[in-house]
Amino acid sequence: DQRYFFKRMLYYFSRMYGSQLVAGDNFSDLKPAYSVGILNFDLFDHTDRFHTIHKLCDIGENKIVPTIKEVEFH
Repeated sequence: DQRYFFKRMLYYFSRMYGSQLVAGDNFSDLKPAYSVGILNFDLFDHTDRFHTIHKLCDIGENKIVPTIKEVEFH
């Protein structure tokens, strides 16, 4: 169902990212993880752009969280 694609993509991405470590590993050992989706529908209603970049931010402080690079959609 297209309504849940974004949540499903984040779920699988987080599992892929988190599965790099086992108990006792250093978080500094985490490598970048990538997820590519080729879609036949518009993922976001708020834009017609083909490529979007999303970052984790603190809304209250209006600051981007620097340790998380970004999530891109093409």
